[in-house]
Amino acid sequence: MSEYSPLMQSKTKPKIEEVISEYLDGNMRETATAFVEHMHVNKMSLRWGSKDRYKALYKKSVICWVDLNQALTPVKWRISPCLTNIAEYEEFVLNEGWQDFILDKLSYCKPCNPDRGCSGGNKLSILGKDFNGICQAIIHHNIRINFDDPNEMSTSRIKKLLELEQQARL
Repeated sequence: MSEYSPLMQSKTKPKIEEVISEYLDGNMRETATAFVEHMHVNKMSLRWGSKDRYKALYKKSVICWVDLNQALTPVKWRISPCLTNIAEYEEFVLNEGWQDFILDKLSYCKPCNPDRGCSGGNKLSILGKDFNGICQAIIHHNIRINFDDPNEMSTSRIKKLLELEQQARL
Protein backbone atom coordinates (compact mmCIF):
# COMPACT_ATOMS: atom_id res chain seq x y z
CA MET A 1 0.00 0.00 0.00
CA SER A 2 1.35 3.43 -0.96
CA GLU A 3 2.21 5.67 1.96
CA TYR A 4 0.04 8.32 0.27
CA SER A 5 -3.06 6.16 -0.14
CA PRO A 6 -6.23 7.46 1.58
CA LEU A 7 -5.97 4.86 4.35
CA MET A 8 -2.31 5.56 5.06
CA GLN A 9 -2.80 9.33 4.92
CA SER A 10 -5.58 9.11 7.50
CA LYS A 11 -3.12 7.35 9.82
CA THR A 12 0.07 9.30 9.09
CA LYS A 13 -1.36 12.75 8.19
CA PRO A 14 1.70 13.60 6.08
CA LYS A 15 3.07 17.13 5.97
CA ILE A 16 2.22 19.03 2.83
CA GLU A 17 5.90 19.36 1.91
CA GLU A 18 6.17 15.55 1.69
CA VAL A 19 3.17 15.29 -0.60
CA ILE A 20 4.36 18.18 -2.79
CA SER A 21 7.67 16.44 -3.40
CA GLU A 22 5.82 13.20 -4.20
CA TYR A 23 3.24 14.67 -6.62
CA LEU A 24 4.82 17.75 -8.20
CA ASP A 25 8.04 18.43 -10.06
CA GLY A 26 9.94 21.25 -11.74
CA ASN A 27 8.53 24.77 -11.61
CA MET A 28 5.25 23.53 -10.18
CA ARG A 29 7.07 22.01 -7.19
CA GLU A 30 9.12 25.18 -6.66
CA THR A 31 6.02 27.39 -6.83
CA ALA A 32 4.03 25.19 -4.43
CA THR A 33 6.94 24.94 -2.00
CA ALA A 34 7.43 28.72 -1.99
CA PHE A 35 3.70 29.21 -1.39
CA VAL A 36 3.70 26.80 1.57
CA GLU A 37 6.78 28.52 3.05
CA HIS A 38 5.01 31.89 2.75
CA MET A 39 1.97 30.47 4.52
CA HIS A 40 4.12 29.18 7.41
CA VAL A 41 5.99 32.47 7.80
CA ASN A 42 2.71 34.40 7.85
CA LYS A 43 1.07 32.29 10.56
CA MET A 44 -1.14 30.33 8.19
CA SER A 45 0.53 26.92 8.42
CA LEU A 46 -1.14 24.23 6.36
CA ARG A 47 -2.40 21.15 8.21
CA TRP A 48 -3.63 17.85 6.87
CA GLY A 49 -7.41 17.94 6.38
CA SER A 50 -8.13 14.81 4.34
CA LYS A 51 -6.47 12.86 1.53
CA ASP A 52 -4.33 15.28 -0.46
CA ARG A 53 -6.16 18.23 1.10
CA TYR A 54 -4.62 20.75 3.48
CA LYS A 55 -6.18 23.65 5.33
CA ALA A 56 -4.67 26.81 6.72
CA LEU A 57 -6.30 28.34 9.76
CA TYR A 58 -6.17 31.95 10.82
CA LYS A 59 -8.03 33.18 13.90
CA LYS A 60 -9.46 29.65 14.28
CA SER A 61 -11.17 29.60 10.89
CA VAL A 62 -10.06 28.35 7.49
CA ILE A 63 -8.36 31.00 5.37
CA CYS A 64 -7.18 28.72 2.57
CA TRP A 65 -7.28 25.16 1.23
CA VAL A 66 -4.57 23.53 -0.85
CA ASP A 67 -5.37 20.36 -2.78
CA LEU A 68 -2.79 18.11 -4.40
CA ASN A 69 -3.11 15.32 -6.99
CA GLN A 70 -6.64 16.03 -8.14
CA ALA A 71 -7.46 12.50 -9.29
CA LEU A 72 -10.56 13.42 -11.28
CA THR A 73 -9.05 16.21 -13.36
CA PRO A 74 -5.77 17.00 -15.05
CA VAL A 75 -5.12 19.53 -12.26
CA LYS A 76 -2.05 18.72 -10.17
CA TRP A 77 -2.59 21.25 -7.40
CA ARG A 78 -5.13 23.87 -6.42
CA ILE A 79 -5.27 26.83 -4.06
CA SER A 80 -8.71 27.82 -2.78
CA PRO A 81 -8.45 30.99 -0.70
CA CYS A 82 -11.33 31.79 1.65
CA LEU A 83 -11.89 35.47 0.90
CA THR A 84 -14.78 35.84 3.32
CA ASN A 85 -14.13 39.55 3.88
CA ILE A 86 -13.31 40.55 0.30
CA ALA A 87 -15.69 43.53 0.51
CA GLU A 88 -13.24 45.12 2.96
CA TYR A 89 -10.41 45.14 0.41
CA GLU A 90 -12.49 45.35 -2.76
CA GLU A 91 -11.06 48.80 -3.56
CA PHE A 92 -7.52 47.38 -3.57
CA VAL A 93 -8.54 44.52 -5.88
CA LEU A 94 -10.26 46.92 -8.29
CA ASN A 95 -7.39 49.43 -8.24
CA GLU A 96 -4.90 46.67 -9.03
CA GLY A 97 -7.11 45.39 -11.86
CA TRP A 98 -7.35 41.93 -10.26
CA GLN A 99 -11.11 41.50 -10.54
CA ASP A 100 -10.93 39.17 -13.56
CA PHE A 101 -8.12 37.22 -11.88
CA ILE A 102 -10.60 36.41 -9.09
CA LEU A 103 -13.91 36.33 -10.98
CA ASP A 104 -12.59 33.97 -13.66
CA LYS A 105 -11.89 31.43 -10.89
CA LEU A 106 -15.33 31.45 -9.23
CA SER A 107 -16.66 27.95 -8.84
CA TYR A 108 -20.17 27.34 -10.12
CA CYS A 109 -22.34 24.85 -8.27
CA LYS A 110 -22.57 21.31 -9.56
CA PRO A 111 -25.07 20.11 -6.89
CA CYS A 112 -22.45 17.96 -5.22
CA ASN A 113 -24.14 17.04 -1.99
CA PRO A 114 -27.90 17.71 -1.81
CA ASP A 115 -28.18 15.48 1.29
CA ARG A 116 -25.96 17.92 3.20
CA GLY A 117 -27.63 21.12 2.08
CA CYS A 118 -26.15 21.82 -1.35
CA SER A 119 -28.69 24.14 -2.83
CA GLY A 120 -27.63 24.29 -6.45
CA GLY A 121 -25.74 27.52 -6.01
CA ASN A 122 -26.41 30.98 -4.71
CA LYS A 123 -26.73 34.51 -5.99
CA LEU A 124 -23.62 36.50 -5.28
CA SER A 125 -22.50 40.09 -5.69
CA ILE A 126 -18.75 40.39 -5.66
CA LEU A 127 -16.42 43.07 -6.97
CA GLY A 128 -19.30 45.03 -8.44
CA LYS A 129 -20.78 42.14 -10.45
CA ASP A 130 -23.75 39.86 -9.87
CA PHE A 131 -23.63 36.09 -10.40
CA ASN A 132 -26.09 33.18 -10.13
CA GLY A 133 -25.34 29.55 -9.28
CA ILE A 134 -22.12 30.15 -7.36
CA CYS A 135 -20.93 27.36 -5.08
CA GLN A 136 -20.72 28.49 -1.49
CA ALA A 137 -19.03 25.70 0.40
CA ILE A 138 -21.68 25.08 3.03
CA ILE A 139 -19.25 23.83 5.66
CA HIS A 140 -17.38 27.12 5.85
CA HIS A 141 -19.95 29.50 4.29
CA ASN A 142 -17.29 30.54 1.86
CA ILE A 143 -17.21 31.58 -1.77
CA ARG A 144 -15.41 28.91 -3.80
CA ILE A 145 -12.54 30.40 -5.79
CA ASN A 146 -10.20 27.77 -7.24
CA PHE A 147 -6.80 28.56 -8.69
CA ASP A 148 -5.76 25.43 -10.58
CA ASP A 149 -2.03 24.81 -11.11
CA PRO A 150 -1.16 28.42 -10.23
CA ASN A 151 2.12 29.83 -11.51
CA GLU A 152 4.46 32.17 -9.64
CA MET A 153 2.57 35.32 -10.67
CA SER A 154 -0.75 33.84 -9.55
CA THR A 155 0.62 32.67 -6.20
CA SER A 156 2.10 36.13 -5.65
CA ARG A 157 -1.37 37.64 -6.03
CA ILE A 158 -2.98 34.94 -3.89
CA LYS A 159 -0.43 35.63 -1.13
CA LYS A 160 -1.38 39.31 -1.19
CA LEU A 161 -5.09 38.48 -1.12
CA LEU A 162 -4.54 36.21 1.89
CA GLU A 163 -2.58 38.95 3.66
CA LEU A 164 -5.49 41.35 3.04
CA GLU A 165 -7.91 38.71 4.32
CA GLN A 166 -5.79 38.32 7.47
CA GLN A 167 -5.92 42.08 8.07
CA ALA A 168 -9.68 42.11 7.54
CA ARG A 169 -10.07 39.39 10.18
CA LEU A 170 -8.24 41.36 12.90
